[in-house]
Amino acid sequence: MERPHYHGHRTRLRERFLKSGLAGFAEHEVIELLLTLAIPRADVKPPAKALLKRFGSLRGVLDAPLSELRSVAGVGEVAAIALHIIRESATLYLQETSIYRECDLRTLCQAEGTINEIGDSEALAA
Repeated sequence: MERPHYHGHRTRLRERFLKSGLAGFAEHEVIELLLTLAIPRADVKPPAKALLKRFGSLRGVLDAPLSELRSVAGVGEVAAIALHIIRESATLYLQETSIYRECDLRTLCQAEGTINEIGDSEALAA
């Protein structure tokens, strides 16, 4: 019996990711990789490409309303919620990173004498 063309595809995606992060991934492959976290034992390429076609980009997919994600063939309730969890987690991560970067910048500016007090935001803007 011949194996389906997608046999081992998830493993190959994960191995590529472990080797070099998302560098070299096509946008639909990034979405495929995300969908593997929520869709067990199914070919995730068709829903990934359908999502990309419908919403235009990875950002469009992650910003899409749950109801619209659910309406895409192959994307059910769990996958739609998973995509929202991924987006919200990334948002929290970036917010924390920005806050820490801003604090580090303020500390550096204080040490260099660029600003006198932590609240001296006018000096930062200049």
